[in-house]
Parts: sequence; C-alpha cells; structure tokens
Amino acid sequence: MALPSSGASWLDKCKSIGPEIERAVKSYSIYSRIGKIDGDYFPYESFKTFGTLNALSEKKYAIDGACFNRWGFYLFSDQCMPTYRRGHNDHVRCFFDLISNAMVTFDDFDAVYAEVLQQLVDRQLVSACEETGALSPTPRSICLKAVWDNGAIALGGCGDGDLALIDGLVSDEMLSYSGKLFAPDEAAYLDYMFNDASFPNSQGLRNRYDHAHSPIADPDAVNIRSDYYRMLTLLVAITLKINDELSAATGRGYLENFVDWPYYDQSVFELAKSLIGKKHETVCDAESE
Repeated sequence: MALPSSGASWLDKCKSIGPEIERAVKSYSIYSRIGKIDGDYFPYESFKTFGTLNALSEKKYAIDGACFNRWGFYLFSDQCMPTYRRGHNDHVRCFFDLISNAMVTFDDFDAVYAEVLQQLVDRQLVSACEETGALSPTPRSICLKAVWDNGAIALGGCGDGDLALIDGLVSDEMLSYSGKLFAPDEAAYLDYMFNDASFPNSQGLRNRYDHAHSPIADPDAVNIRSDYYRMLTLLVAITLKINDELSAATGRGYLENFVDWPYYDQSVFELAKSLIGKKHETVCDAESE
C-alpha cells in the first residue's frame, strides 16, 4: 500500500487512503482464491461488499442456522411469555436469564407453556435437576446465546469439546458454518462505514471523497480529519483480520496476547459456561437443603 504522507492535507489523506484500503482487500481476495497475488489478474478483480470475502477455511465461524430464530425466540427474546412467571417479578430480560438466576420449575408456568418447555428439554437446550426439578441452561443453549448476543463464534478459539457441541447444533440446523473472512455483523459494519453498496444511509467514507460528495471550503477542516481517522481505523481492523487469517494458515506472524474482534476471546465462552454451571449447582444445593 502507498499511504499518504504526513505533510498532506486531511482532504488529500482522505482521498488517498480509501483506494489503498480497497487495494489491500482486493489483494487478499485474490490470494484467498489462488494462493498468490497475481498482478496480471488484479485489474479485473472487483470488490463491492466485505461480506463476499472468503476465509482460508470453510469453517471459520458458527452463525445462525435455519432453526436459530425459532428456538432463540423461546430462550432469549423479551417477548417470549415464559420469561414471566406467575406471582413473581423477576426483572429479567429473557427465559434464559430467568433459569440462569432463579429457582424455576415446570410448576411455575401455566399449562399452555408445558409443550414448549418440554421441547426445549427434549432438544437439550434446557435441563432439569433430577432432585429438585430446577430448570437451567445447557451448554447447547449457552452456545446459542453467544451467537444471539455476538452474531458469531470464531471456531479458531474453540476446543475439541466446543467444536463437537457446535457441530451437533449445526446438524440440528440451529447453527450453520460460515467460511467468510468477516462475521456477518463485522462485514455489515465495514460496509456501512466504507461504501454505499449495502446501506442507503451508510457513512460511505470512501465514496464521500472519491466522488466529490460536497464542496470543500477548508481541506484541513476538523470533520475531514475525523473522517480520515475513521478510515485509518478501518484499515487497521481489516489488516489485523487479514493478518490473523494468514497466521492461522501459515503458522507465522502471530501477534502475541492480542485480541482482535470480540469473537476471538475464547475465555468468554468458557466463562459463561462455568458461571451458569456454578449458579445451577448453587440452586440445586439450596433446594436440597
């Protein structure tokens, strides 16, 4: 890449960095398909959205599947009626939070919800304590919650046990695999900030300066400087993502002790499982006593 010089005006920096971001993206796109950056092919490479860029692995993320919203609604939506128990004011956001933080059994709900609750148990999304009947989340529902909250789970940060768990959810069509460079929410954010291809109300920072978006009274205006730093931030984020992808494929170039996007912090998934497990043990022990 040919980045702008430090002495250039903010306007000139904005006009030059957009094409350089696109150059980096096109270079990676070609490499991901043929294993090298072919200069002869480069002029014919097109780029519209970040969501079309492929990872070097066919299974980079776990994202929502065909049945995700159906079961996610019962577990995580604040519009699902089992979130609210008769005679209680639990102040929770969803059924998942309710069974994570309170002693809840089938008897707390009207009979009309019995079939739904049993389906959640049958699909191993909710478990019931054999001694007390207390309902609690399972590793499967914790995994779905991670996707519900974050949009994706990066499989590179998962151990063998979690990968097997995710594979089962994919088989049940609650999750699916994605082989894209960016998770769906990541790609949508980059599209929103960078160009006008996906959102009619996007920031479109590249197009703003490549297509004479407005008259310029001061090439060093504060708002132009702000736009430059935002595009520079996009470039850093994209570079880190590509570096992570190439490092995973080649075993070289890792950045030690660095967490890129939140999906890469494998401790989040493990911590959630451990906390839910401790809460469930405490509820069962208290009820037994």
